[in-house]
Amino acid sequence: MTAPTPTSAWQPPFIRVMPPEEAYDFEYYRARLVRSELLRDAVALVLYRIPLLAVPTGPSRRGGQLHMATPEYANQAAQALNGRWGFNGLTTNGPLVSWGEPIPQGLSPHARRRFHGLREQPRDPSPMQPPAGHDGWCLAQGRRPTSSEPPSGRPAIPRAVVQAGAANAT
Repeated sequence: MTAPTPTSAWQPPFIRVMPPEEAYDFEYYRARLVRSELLRDAVALVLYRIPLLAVPTGPSRRGGQLHMATPEYANQAAQALNGRWGFNGLTTNGPLVSWGEPIPQGLSPHARRRFHGLREQPRDPSPMQPPAGHDGWCLAQGRRPTSSEPPSGRPAIPRAVVQAGAANAT
């Protein structure tokens, strides 16, 4: 019996276009875009089963960009966005696909957010906070917890030393 052989050489996956709500970062942009109506013309570009949101330019949003892992995927993404409203001036530079105006050099983080039409703070702040003890702030105490203190509202983790092999002994 012989092992099966592939009938053709491996082909890289193609970028797929899906509705914007399918993108992993849809809620991020919905909460932060100054003009959330731009999401109506946004699309999710799927690479390796990871849908990323491409938001068009428009009122208050001068440009956008996505990092697509390789130059080949950036070219595919540019082809998928070509001809869609708000994705004028498509360019690729290595794995980066960009549209709209080029980003001016030396922008401060605040000016970069304005360029991309983003708010400084989310519209509806997420109720989720990073857990204490995982490099997050302990909100109740207003500081980072020390490594020896348990997160607030949780019992201390039991600490016991068990010799190797003793746990499996009967």
